[in-house]
Amino acid sequence: MAPAQLPYWSMCANELVSTRVSAWVIDDETPGRAGLVTVVVSDPADRPADSTRDCGVACLPTAGLDTTVPMRNMLPDKEFAHSVQRAPEGDPAAGMGPYSRVPTSW
Repeated sequence: MAPAQLPYWSMCANELVSTRVSAWVIDDETPGRAGLVTVVVSDPADRPADSTRDCGVACLPTAGLDTTVPMRNMLPDKEFAHSVQRAPEGDPAAGMGPYSRVPTSW
């Protein structure tokens, strides 16, 4: 991998109990605009009509009612202050700054 602040990230839809991965989106296959990405996590039947690649949106189908959505980021540069690995455990958004976008509602 080429040197970067964060060479790789992915989001997965996992079954909560078994942690089996049912789907994922990865960084280099995710559309983005102005350095930001939007990932819609939903049952495919409930997905908004404008949640398409053409609209700059990646879709992650849920793994049923009990879904957990971990975000993985790998091999952050040791100087990258906003990596999740360096974020405070109780308030990761505070440490991740502009790299953390926590929704106000689900």
